[in-house]
Amino acid sequence: MHKSVWTNYFHDLSPEEGIRLFAGKGWRLLELGNEQAADLLGRGEPETTAAEFLRFCDDLGVCLPQGHLKLRANIALPPGPERDAELNELKRWLDLFAALGITYGVLHPGVPHLGRQAAGADQTEPLSAQDVFGLNVDALGTLTEHAAGGPTTICLENGPNAAELLKLIEAVGAENLGICFDTGHLALTRERTPEKGQTDREFIRQAADRLRALHITDNDGSRDQHLLPFEGGKVDWPGVMRGLREVGYGGLFNFEIPGETGCPVEERLDKLDRAWEIADQLMALEE
Repeated sequence: MHKSVWTNYFHDLSPEEGIRLFAGKGWRLLELGNEQAADLLGRGEPETTAAEFLRFCDDLGVCLPQGHLKLRANIALPPGPERDAELNELKRWLDLFAALGITYGVLHPGVPHLGRQAAGADQTEPLSAQDVFGLNVDALGTLTEHAAGGPTTICLENGPNAAELLKLIEAVGAENLGICFDTGHLALTRERTPEKGQTDREFIRQAADRLRALHITDNDGSRDQHLLPFEGGKVDWPGVMRGLREVGYGGLFNFEIPGETGCPVEERLDKLDRAWEIADQLMALEE
């Protein structure tokens, strides 16, 4: 496994400023955060923007094997102009990721919409779980087809268990679709829906060869705090490392930790040193 951190850690800086700081601390493998990706997309055509940004990264010896697609995208919107616009925007994000050579693009599955207008009715009807599943399958079919032939596999972030994601992946039937295991999401949803929950090791073992990406983060079960390991959260880190060893995961060991608003850059740089040390400790558990 290879140490990594997402670039949203320096959310208040330009992509270039953040990359330079990471490189100065020895972090050469990074996940392109959604905020930095949105910044790049705002500069112009994905191919042109990507070429310029890649030259900058190459000069610093930095590589971006992983990226976070639009954070608040909802691919389970009902059919209509809003859904079409969402999917078209995500295609543009995928074009940027392809041009950057990003191997794994992380995406949240769609969530239930407020509802849809029933024919001849005055009020909206709530979307059923079956509706949401079908809309996710349809959208992921469209997006994986758009990304086909390129370098990017779309990796779905998890809720309380791997089975839900595997069912979705099987229904889509695309090879360029995998799983991003977010340790914090599992801890949080396990607290809220214990009847659906899995241990960290169980999740990893069930995800198996569909596990392509990681978000390493922790929380105390109250909210998605994005804590570093060993900061008072509830993730079973020995179980995580044992599971990763058992399935032969060899990708990025990617921290999804926050750059707190108002926190001086100097303090965040010190925290990056702590993250590096924690990664060493966890990887020693793997041995």
